[in-house]
Amino acid sequence: MTIPLVTRALRGPSAKNFLWLIGDRSVRLVVAVAMGGWTARYLGVEDYGLLNYGMAIIQILSAISLLGMEGLAVREMLRTPDLVGKWLGTVIGFRLIASLGCAVLAIITATVLRPDQSRENLIVAVLALGLIAQSFESGELLFQSRACLRKLIPARICLFLILTIVKIIFIKSGCSVTWFAALTAIEQGLGGIITFAFARKELGLGRVMMFSIRDGMGLLQSSWPLAISSLAIIIYLKMAQLLLKNMMGDGSLGIYSAGIRISDSANFLPTALSTVLLPGLMQRHKQGHEEYQYGMMRFLRISVLIAYTICLPVSIASPFIVHLLFGPKYMDAVPVMAIHIWSLVFIFLGIARGQHLITERKTSLSLLFNVIGLISNLLMNLAFIPKLGIKGAAIATVVSYAVSNLAASFVTPSTRQIGRMQILAILTPWEALRPEPKSS
Repeated sequence: MTIPLVTRALRGPSAKNFLWLIGDRSVRLVVAVAMGGWTARYLGVEDYGLLNYGMAIIQILSAISLLGMEGLAVREMLRTPDLVGKWLGTVIGFRLIASLGCAVLAIITATVLRPDQSRENLIVAVLALGLIAQSFESGELLFQSRACLRKLIPARICLFLILTIVKIIFIKSGCSVTWFAALTAIEQGLGGIITFAFARKELGLGRVMMFSIRDGMGLLQSSWPLAISSLAIIIYLKMAQLLLKNMMGDGSLGIYSAGIRISDSANFLPTALSTVLLPGLMQRHKQGHEEYQYGMMRFLRISVLIAYTICLPVSIASPFIVHLLFGPKYMDAVPVMAIHIWSLVFIFLGIARGQHLITERKTSLSLLFNVIGLISNLLMNLAFIPKLGIKGAAIATVVSYAVSNLAASFVTPSTRQIGRMQILAILTPWEALRPEPKSS
């Protein structure tokens, strides 16, 4: 249901680009969820929790390595198409430097915090290597700015399916959890290399990638609030896992990780939607306030519409899904899945609002909103986990997203209008299906 509804709401190149991106990520979602269930059964709750603990640490540091530059870089590529090589090379270079630092930080942090856990530290170290090579995935920004992701996606899908076959071989061969961490790092590395190669080809022979420290620092001056905001988002997204690891052990973390598998896998959807809608939103911004307000309202309604078509069926069918994918040992994950999936509604709203802040050049507010979410998430996790266990962690995550991505919109006068639009989108998402007036 979701894709037909959205393609009716979208028009022209946006719809085509969205379909290509959704095709890629939907294949990944279906395969990742199925393989995640198989992997969880194979590894057991303890090792599955251990693997997700290592991945949580790397994902937090990955948010730092992005430096918040990507959305701003796409904006600059759209404004100055003759300089795309400079913007692309600069973003990749800055991300590579940041990734090297984050990889070292990950290894040092894991070793200092748990010096007696050699297996945990090895998993973190292996995943950190993948983080470095993943820097080259910023080559995707070129395809985003030109709305031609179809040129990149087939190669990515082929790589993903090949490595999925390798994962099946690992399971059949009885490999340890460390091998699964290594395969994740390999996937990140090869994905980055392929993306970079295709971006270089798309750029053309007449243009070169250039690394400009001055322009990179200029981007960084505007992007640092986004970088810290992204860090706050990923911390409170992964905070429950880190706290469960330390408060309840690997077993509880493994069950919780199974419960959030679908919602985590679907997190690409709001980013994918914003990727294809941002260029059109910026064009509307140039056309005037009324055009932009219409586009933003439509963006929000499409976002909520997609979220509802995912959250409602998954929440209702969570007992069947958990039993089918993970087996009887993971049935305690049912309430986690039924609750946590609703975080998607607020993630969609938050990312849509984030694009509004980029367009309006108010990125510093992202920092305020996400710090509010981070603090609320920490306090609620500390209050709910001792009383409600993994179910309390799921509740804390959903509520903190609602606080950060919706309620916080009313904190500052300049975002109260977008807050009212968010509420209207929650109440009337079907309005996105109405044909766009010809006058707009």
